[in-house]
Amino acid sequence: MDDPSLERAAQPLHRRRIRARLRARPRRPRRPEPDHAVIRTVAARALLTLLAALALLSAACGGGSGSAQPDVPLTLPPSPISAEVLELGRAVHNGTCAVCHGRNGEGGIGPAVIGVASRLTAADHLSVVQFGRGEMQAFRSLIEPDEIIAVVAYQRILVLR
Repeated sequence: MDDPSLERAAQPLHRRRIRARLRARPRRPRRPEPDHAVIRTVAARALLTLLAALALLSAACGGGSGSAQPDVPLTLPPSPISAEVLELGRAVHNGTCAVCHGRNGEGGIGPAVIGVASRLTAADHLSVVQFGRGEMQAFRSLIEPDEIIAVVAYQRILVLR
């Protein structure tokens, strides 16, 4: 069986048909090579868009420090604390703090502030409100320093009723 035509004839018919079809099919053209300059341009634009979006998000969330208050330690006014300061403190507590600490300071989502004077020094209490601690957020950028002083003074006089 040195004759190649005899070898082909000895093959099963289905193999011969498959080979004939494969030879008859036109070959697909090769894929064009990617244009690396275009890829780099698209990647650079995507990166710039991402950076711009992050900058806008940071600005929208207060990421800038344009109006941030300096980290000046606050102190309570000397005793006796005026009625105006306590009234401001009550208003700030009811408008801001009561959501977590309860309207009367009894606690809720956050711990009770009733009797806080026995647990924290005035300086620590001011620091917690100003800079936050644990799950409590910092309020120094949300309320004014005089309001922080007033709310701490008010919370320190809350007692169980």
